[in-house]
Amino acid sequence: MSSHSQAKPTVVVVGAGVIGLTCALEIANAIGSTTHIAVVASHLPTKDLGNPHYTSPWAGAHFRPFPNIPGNDYLEFEWPLTRATQARFRHLAEHHPESSVKFMQGVEIMENPLPEYTSLGRGYTEELSNFRVLKSDTVSYDYSNKEIAISKEVIERARLVTLYDTWTLNSPKYLQYLYQELVLLGVTFVRQTLLSLSAARELFPYVKHLVNCSGNGLLYNGGFDPLCYPIRGQTLLLRPTEEELKPYVNQTITHQSCDGKWTFIIPRPLNGGLILGGTKQVDDSTPIPKMGDTAQLLQGAHDIFPLLKATEAQIERINVGFRPARKTGFRLETEEEDGVTVIHAYGAGGMGFELSYGVAEEVRRVLVRDFTVTKAKF
Repeated sequence: MSSHSQAKPTVVVVGAGVIGLTCALEIANAIGSTTHIAVVASHLPTKDLGNPHYTSPWAGAHFRPFPNIPGNDYLEFEWPLTRATQARFRHLAEHHPESSVKFMQGVEIMENPLPEYTSLGRGYTEELSNFRVLKSDTVSYDYSNKEIAISKEVIERARLVTLYDTWTLNSPKYLQYLYQELVLLGVTFVRQTLLSLSAARELFPYVKHLVNCSGNGLLYNGGFDPLCYPIRGQTLLLRPTEEELKPYVNQTITHQSCDGKWTFIIPRPLNGGLILGGTKQVDDSTPIPKMGDTAQLLQGAHDIFPLLKATEAQIERINVGFRPARKTGFRLETEEEDGVTVIHAYGAGGMGFELSYGVAEEVRRVLVRDFTVTKAKF
């Protein structure tokens, strides 16, 4: 760290998952010419892509919409952030294909949908391109339709089938894209595990703004937000033959069975293979793959995606990651600690990529406002 960088007011982002990197990029583009920005994290995209505790690289990373559900106010808070992210990703897909962001058709098949889905409730379809209902309690499905490569039996059991435009990306490549953009903007990276947010002041004594993107909610004086908990996810990265991949290369497909289990396939752009998922195991911190989960995922693929002959021989990697969830939803708020403005942005669960730019835009607004007020005082 140079003396020149220490002479400037410093903004420190804690955490280098997708939300931390995106927040740092938004901040750097907004005020990077007037202040030094640093990212401090236990894991970085340059070294730790294979670590199960670095969750973002393991993400399937696609967008699926959801309606607001009475009693879940945080969902109503989150869905506008997903639309803001969607708009920014469309720009990346059109102008920066090296980011790996790609738009394609999303397919959702539900055997036991909540009423808010079947009624197309608030938050579900707004600002979505090409949203269509293929089957519901009031819409019949044409079985000659070859638009989706799903077995007839699966469609017959479904109570709701929808299509919409969605995005996906190659999560390791996308994180490296963000990292390279930040390096070009002069952002400093420090690979270090902090035991408290306040420890960032030992690294950067002039810090005035801390952006807490630590996932599990690292607190200012140490410890973690007690509302946070891990959700273990296990997925498979498959390398099907070109013929088997062809029907699925331009669609993400999500299936919900009658017992509530979810199975999905997500093609990874830039020759990244196909993600088959996934599990959702609350408060499970097992870092190694479970053979039972792998067998369940492969069986689900056989049942739902008939043209994808998913076999153990196709598995390139078994992914295990821990989604950093929070009982009351994502925390996005500001507080003051020892003369430092702390902006909390953590607890996204499995929605880090979906919320990333929406959250980053809100964080940027706080910082731009604060820097404008500070300048006005002189």
